[in-house]
Amino acid sequence: GAWARPFFVAWACFCVALLPVMGLTDVYFMKYSLVADHYQHVAIIAVLALVSAGWAAWHRAARGGLRWAAVALATLAVGTLTHLTARQSALYESAETIYRATLELNPECWLAHYNLAVEPGKGREDEAFALLQRAVRAEPGFADAHNNPALALQEKGLDEEAFAHAQAAVRLKPDLAQARVNLGQ
Repeated sequence: GAWARPFFVAWACFCVALLPVMGLTDVYFMKYSLVADHYQHVAIIAVLALVSAGWAAWHRAARGGLRWAAVALATLAVGTLTHLTARQSALYESAETIYRATLELNPECWLAHYNLAVEPGKGREDEAFALLQRAVRAEPGFADAHNNPALALQEKGLDEEAFAHAQAAVRLKPDLAQARVNLGQ
């Protein structure tokens, strides 16, 4: 009946908003991960509109104490969501904070290890090298993760190990110019 129409429209809008990330087409991030829960923020608008409309109908129909309960519930929901948003947005302060938060939740994320390793920072050379080694162990087919340890190993005078990483980088990605330069050096 008529009561089902808003639910169907909210569901349909939710699904349409998620179409780009449902895997029906190639999206760049899917090269690294099939999880992209942050894309639900656009889709959730339809659900929030439905909930808001339900709340507004409840508030209009409510009398006395129930009307105040509707306002209190809305205030509590908005306050809770504001707090959660502030907490979550703190993770996006810098690239380093998001990579570290990712590694806390997923210590095997080779891309976060790599990205944190190449993130600029003075005095982080040893940490960066360890992160690159973890990235190579977790994803041996990632040429860039081999290329950067080659540079670090070469600087430490470990030429045989540097050569092996440079060779791996060139083998994995022959058009990676920096890897060819490292191999030549």
